[in-house]
Amino acid sequence: MRTEGIIGLAGIFVGMLLVLGGGSLAVKPYP
Repeated sequence: MRTEGIIGLAGIFVGMLLVLGGGSLAVKPYP
């Protein structure tokens, strides 16, 4: 496995988590 591929996949995974987390916070903010 190449380092570039690992970093790319990690970046996409983190980006998706940030988008999903931001969406959940916007829809259902914590009290």
